[in-house]
Amino acid sequence: MKAKCSLSSLNSMVAFLENLSNGLFDDKQLELIMNHPDYEIEFLRYNKRVTKQKFKKYISKVLQLTEEQIEEEDLRVHHSCYLYFFKNIELYKKKILKLEQIFTPEFINQQFYIAKNGLPDNLNIGDITIIFTFGIGMSFGYPYVKETGENYIHFDVLQLIKDFSIDELKYQLAHEIHHIGVNQLHDAVDLSKISLEQLFLLYFSGEGLAVKYCNNAEGKLTKLIYPDKEPNLGLDHDSWKYLNDHFDDYFNHFLEHLREIRSRKLKNQEDLDQLINRFWMDAHTKEQPKDEPGKLKQLPLYSFGNELWGVIHDYFGKEEVYCLFYNLDQVIPLYNQALKALGKTEYLIPEK
Repeated sequence: MKAKCSLSSLNSMVAFLENLSNGLFDDKQLELIMNHPDYEIEFLRYNKRVTKQKFKKYISKVLQLTEEQIEEEDLRVHHSCYLYFFKNIELYKKKILKLEQIFTPEFINQQFYIAKNGLPDNLNIGDITIIFTFGIGMSFGYPYVKETGENYIHFDVLQLIKDFSIDELKYQLAHEIHHIGVNQLHDAVDLSKISLEQLFLLYFSGEGLAVKYCNNAEGKLTKLIYPDKEPNLGLDHDSWKYLNDHFDDYFNHFLEHLREIRSRKLKNQEDLDQLINRFWMDAHTKEQPKDEPGKLKQLPLYSFGNELWGVIHDYFGKEEVYCLFYNLDQVIPLYNQALKALGKTEYLIPEK
């Protein structure tokens, strides 16, 4: 198992976009960039959402377009990032150089080790390639597995330099590597043999365990995995504080959603997925109107997953956490048992 990093498309894209800002659209240069192995992964991942033809049409007119004129949601949401680049070309050149200096083989192997420590000891996640591009879609980072089995983790440099810091990203790398491993475990779960309630609980494990094991996330109930190290590495301070401060609200919503599942108000996975997207992946604070961009850089799914699955780790350990993926009917009983030991009985979850 090893990890490597590719930043080799970045300088070509900077040169192309800089030419574009000066009125020169180089069709051959763009074709070469879109055929770069890193962009091949991007187009595979976004599939029909953003094809090469759609991206080429968009990027050729990017400086003249308004968001309202862009049909594809990924390109529309991402449009402000490209416009930000054109106003800050020298900043991007400087930050890309810093990326090249930080993301050395030694650093990548260190992050790989952190992620592995938060996964089952016998799990072989295979080799991983970390790629950086000027993204074609709305995601800042994502794991991707090709049909042939190769593992990739992608980061969007446009969003990274506009909305995040490279120091934050350093700790996000282990988080994304962890997703590769957990996704393998999730893929082994036979969804036809688990209940909707069990699927609901499983949904919290991916992001919850990643922030627990890789970002040293602190919660209201769960402890730091590494108490001698800095908490909340790579997590946005204001977002994480907001989520922890509003834990009671999220806990009550969790109980409400559990009742909706048990009463069959939510009937199937489609209903559940809509709920997760609408509430648990909503980046808005309670005070924000829904027609403005959400302020939260981490989502309720992350923090509540950290509490739900993290408490189980605190009392029973990592091995028991991952055994639960195949015994999902025991998640709530073990969570409750751990809470009783912690003296936090006001946060028990009804078992039926």
